[in-house]
Amino acid sequence: MKVPMSRVVALCMASFFAAACSNSTKNVTPDNGGVVDGDTLSSDVENSLPDTGVDTGSDIGPDADPDAVIGEDDDLLAGDDIGADDIAETDDILSDADNGAEDDGTTPDDDALLSDEATPDADADIDTDTIEPIIGRYLVSIDNRTDATRLLKVDIDTGEGTEVCVLPAPYNGYNYNSLTFNRAGYLFAHCRGVSGEVSQIHRIDPCTCEVTVLGDSGFSSIPGITADRVNGLFGIETTQDLFLTIDTATGAGTSIGPLGVNFGTSGATWSDEDDTVYGINGTDDDLYVIDPDDGVATFLVAITGVDFGTVGIELNPFDGVIYACTDNGILYAVDPVTGIAIAIGTGMGHQTSCSNLGAPWTEVTCLEEL
Repeated sequence: MKVPMSRVVALCMASFFAAACSNSTKNVTPDNGGVVDGDTLSSDVENSLPDTGVDTGSDIGPDADPDAVIGEDDDLLAGDDIGADDIAETDDILSDADNGAEDDGTTPDDDALLSDEATPDADADIDTDTIEPIIGRYLVSIDNRTDATRLLKVDIDTGEGTEVCVLPAPYNGYNYNSLTFNRAGYLFAHCRGVSGEVSQIHRIDPCTCEVTVLGDSGFSSIPGITADRVNGLFGIETTQDLFLTIDTATGAGTSIGPLGVNFGTSGATWSDEDDTVYGINGTDDDLYVIDPDDGVATFLVAITGVDFGTVGIELNPFDGVIYACTDNGILYAVDPVTGIAIAIGTGMGHQTSCSNLGAPWTEVTCLEEL
């Protein structure tokens, strides 16, 4: 709020005069130790006032007319009564003026800042049930146990796995060597059967482990499947070394083109940021980028810190980190620039080797709450 200067001056004078009037009948001790009476003080006060251009009248004292203090030319306060509220307001205005501040309605109330209501209670209990879960702070992996194939949820901070569910018969003895979520939230896996005699794409319910067989891929082995740009899948086929697109309704694969590299064990993962597919070749422990348009694989960097046999790889879309696993069942974070693989924890809980990893693109409620 901007206050006219004439109002500031008027209120300031009023405050000053009120103080003078309240003391005008008292004896005041001057510097010379004498005593002056009230009439003398009033005259001295009047003579000492600065020339403000405002007509103050001839008498200033306890009987002065307050209306006469403000001249008729001032159209703000002439004829108004000046009381304690006005004097208090004057102090506030002068305080703001001294600080060069204007009241724009954004200045906090000091009393409110210091009130009990504004001070958090350090001893208050926190209701942890109301805290939202952090989406995507995990991966999933299928543990190909001979007695009970199961789905694990893997904490990416500790590298520890927790059993989610066990696949029903006859799939609880199958070998799943690749796993991925598509963008719609469905979990897909490539299955080699019990003895590697088939190449099928299955859809697995991540909450119950219920299995839906989509169909044969039409190829011998696809140890690396991943999400594509939309809601489909890409895959690395290692018998003919081809890059594929996979139909999520039928499981059928279609060749995009030759990789140009001899892949052995492998895995694949999609990167939105780079608009490409990352692939690990377990034969030489190298990280490749694969062109999604023509399927050509290009060497990126040699991976150090882990020796791959089986391969699981997944780029988590929520933190952008490339994770990998192999025979020892330990989770690794792989730097695509330096190739350094850093172990996270001591093992995810696989009974056998780790050959697959998957990360959700959307919230999967049952996994978030586990």
